[in-house]
Amino acid sequence: MAKKILLVDDDTTFLAVLGDWFTGKGFEVHKEQNGPSALEYLKKGKIDVIILDFVMQPMNGIEVLEKIKGNTSTKHIPVFLLSQLGEGEHIAKARELGAEDYLVKSNFNLESLTARINAIIENKS
Repeated sequence: MAKKILLVDDDTTFLAVLGDWFTGKGFEVHKEQNGPSALEYLKKGKIDVIILDFVMQPMNGIEVLEKIKGNTSTKHIPVFLLSQLGEGEHIAKARELGAEDYLVKSNFNLESLTARINAIIENKS
């Protein structure tokens, strides 16, 4: 059974690149371009992991993360926050709220991220 990943980013090019990558790695990919639509999707779709952009409108990634982790039906889903911003306060807040990790877009490696996601999903099953 394919692992299901939800990608949330308002940058359509980045979303397409991530979507292609994870599809190629055997994931069932669902993409949303903002927080409210991602939260709406989570009400009806079962997801194994979420990659969530930090800088979005009308809700930023921290606000979306708070809603995910504050909901009993979604709080168990591992969330990776992704951003151009590598500021310590954002990283600390994301971890405090229960994010699996906070990745800076210019610094992360898709191979290692995929390996971490696979390990997390395997440990949860």
